[in-house]
This record gives sequence, C-alpha cells and structure tokens, in this order.
Amino acid sequence: PGVHSGMAVHPTRRELYVAVPGANRILVVDADSGSFARTAREEYPIFSNRLPSFEYSIWECVDSQVLDSSVDMPTGMALSLDGERLFVAERGTGNILVYDIASRTRLFSIPTQFTSIGGMAVSPSSGELYFVDDDTNGLYRIEPLSECSNPIPSPANPLFQQAVTEAQEVIDNFSLSPNDYYTCQVNPIVPDSSFFDQVHEDTGYADDNPNVQSNMTGMDAAAALLANRTDCGYDSDLNFDALLLGGYFCHPCLPEQDLVCDFGGTCTNVQWRGYVCDNDIRVITTKGEEESAVVELQTTDGSVLDSSSMTLTEGVTYRFTAEESGTLCAYYSSSMDAEYPHCGTSLLLSVRKDTATKVLFTLEDKRTSKITSLELAVVAAAVEEQDQQAQEQPPSSSNNNTVLWIIIGVIIGLVVLVLVVIMIIVRHRKKRTESKNAVKAEKSAGSSEADEETLASQKVKGTSV
Repeated sequence: PGVHSGMAVHPTRRELYVAVPGANRILVVDADSGSFARTAREEYPIFSNRLPSFEYSIWECVDSQVLDSSVDMPTGMALSLDGERLFVAERGTGNILVYDIASRTRLFSIPTQFTSIGGMAVSPSSGELYFVDDDTNGLYRIEPLSECSNPIPSPANPLFQQAVTEAQEVIDNFSLSPNDYYTCQVNPIVPDSSFFDQVHEDTGYADDNPNVQSNMTGMDAAAALLANRTDCGYDSDLNFDALLLGGYFCHPCLPEQDLVCDFGGTCTNVQWRGYVCDNDIRVITTKGEEESAVVELQTTDGSVLDSSSMTLTEGVTYRFTAEESGTLCAYYSSSMDAEYPHCGTSLLLSVRKDTATKVLFTLEDKRTSKITSLELAVVAAAVEEQDQQAQEQPPSSSNNNTVLWIIIGVIIGLVVLVLVVIMIIVRHRKKRTESKNAVKAEKSAGSSEADEETLASQKVKGTSV
C-alpha cells in the first residue's frame, strides 16, 4: 500500500505493461483481448460515479503474460521514444531496469542511489528519462554523458520477426499467444457480494448504503463528514481518489485549491455538481411584492445571497454578471446621476483597504426597458470593465497632480546632482593649483640657497689669494 504502480501502453504493438509491486512482477497485457463480463458498480462502488456516462466495467479472459517475475518491487514505467526499450523502476534496489521490447528480455540496469523511486516519464523532445523519489520529494533526470558508439543490439532474431510479419499478412488474426488454444467463458454473475461491503467509511470509501450512489441523494451522513476532513498529510489514511470520485471537487485536501477560483476567490463544494466561487455573482431580476421587479444576487448554482449582510474581502476581485437580457451598470454613489457609470454584461469589483463607498447596481431589461436597482455598502477600490461595450473612465485630476509632482521631484533631484558634481570638480582643480604653486616655491627657494653658497666660496678663494 502507498506504492506507485506504473503502467505504459505501447503505441504500435497495442500492449499494456503493468507493474505489480505486491507480487514483484511485470505483466504484459494485450490491449485488444478480453470480453465484457459485467458492470463494476456493484462490486466496486468506491471507484464508481453515479453518472450513466461513466464507463466502469469488468473485463475477463484478457491475454496477459509475465514479462519478469524477479523484480524487487517494480513501480514506475516509461517507454523510449522509438518504442524499443521499456524502463522500469525497481524500488527495492533503487535501480532502473531496461528491457528490450521485441525479445522481452532485460538488457541492463541503471543505479540511482535512491530507495523510493516512483513514477517515470520520457521527455517527448529530448528523450531523457525523468523519475520522482518519495523520500526526497524530488524530480530527477537521467542524462547521457556521451553518445553511445556501441549500442546493445536486440536479442530478438530478425528472421523470426520477419516470419511473424509474413504470417500475419497471410493468416487472419494470427497470434502466438497460448491463450488461443483454450476457451475462456466470462462470468456475468457478481461473486459473493459480501466480499465488497464498504466498511471503511472514515478513510474515504463509499458507504454500503445503496442510496449513496442514487440520483435522489448525494451522500449519507457518514460519507458527508469527509467534507470536514483536514488530515491531508502524506501519511494520512484519507483516500484522495475517493474524494474526487465521491463528488468532492473543492476540498482542503485536494491540490491547488487556491487556483480553483479566479481573482483570489474561495471555492465551496456542491455535491456531484462541482463547486461555486464566492467572488462569482449573478445579478438577476425577480418579482417582489405586488409584482414589482427587484434585483437579486445569486451564486453560480442559483443560491440566493443576502445583499443586506453581504461583505467583500480585501484583495479579492468580484465578478458581477447580468442575466442574458440585461445590462448591468455600477455607480460610485447612491445616485444614478453620478458621472462615469460602468456598464456592461459583466463587471469586476476590486476591494482595497480603507476605501469605503456605496455602489449602486442597476439592471436594465433589454426586452422591457425596465430599470431596477440594488445598493451595496462595500469596501471597494474600482469597478473595471469586463464587457467590450463598457465605457472608459477618464483619469482623475488627483492622479494627474501626483504624476506632475513626481516629474518636478525628478527634475529637482537632477539639478542638485549636477550642482554637487560641479562643486567637486572646482574643489579638485583648486587643490591641484595650490599643489603646483607649492612646488614652484620650493624650487625657487632651493636655487637662491645655491647662489648664496657659490658667492660665499668665491669670497673665501679671494681672501686666500
């Protein structure tokens, strides 16, 4: 349990390769063999969907053979791009086994140093082999270091392959399968049904109550408790496949739930029907008291929202969509005389912090030209246009002033920078001039001392004479 069981389908040979980690073997199944025996809904309700279009049946008398029965817990599988090699992850040893498809023989193995290899896949562009490892939670790649100058030839005898091809051209339905020499009769009767009672309701299995899968009810009380399960860890006993097949499309334990709804919305599961997003709202007109038309807000599944207590969440963008025959407009005040209304069949309302306003929605019926309105008190930043017919709001004067002050600030900064550079250059030149003058003064002083010494020596010589 908990170990990946890989499968791979050969594109031309119509063979299905199946890893059986519990039996330490690899099976080869003829994808075109077998016969329909019975529906699987009664025996395996855990993996059944209540919709009639969901094809879920049991086939018997399939042609299957054992490719290898000495594999230490096979898991992931992948076929090479040319379809000549089968790669099998051997979880027990951490090796990747390589098989020749034509002869069904093992050629060699690739050590990986990992002990929990799972699924594998071959890149359709580069042909490189990728695999995942459970313990390290990583994705890895097998990259060839150099071109193979001496590839291992297929052990299959080319003369045998040629003889098989010629026989298939001459003999209809030619096959070398041992299953062709005995007759298999499918069994349409379900085995002892007590073997398939669903007793693991707490792990996500469907209940044994037949009403669970009926059209009249969604799930019974025990199965409905799965909606509150939060033990989503890797070692949890929750059956994640059963969540999807049990009608849970929005659940805390399903991956990437934050991406289910656009613009930061939160999804809510609707049993057997999908999910709704709290930021996707429909605006329709209904008949109120005395046959007067009123505006009503609904979720995408038709549930009515209470506009008087409706609150919007900061950082979430809400989509308001009008009914088919209506045009929706939004105003930034309680009066329809406000300038620059936003109109269209769909509007986006973004919520921003510390910006409180009232938004007036009006809905005009194109068929009757009647206009009804609804006012919402929300924390909103702006209503953006979603429809091509929506009008554009001109930029406000405050925005223009902000841009102007930014430009002035940039100019002032550049002027200050130029002045600083000029001051630095002037100081540098002044220091150079002062240093040159000091050198000249030293030289002149030295020459004067030399003249005095010469004159003194001449006087001394004259005295001695």
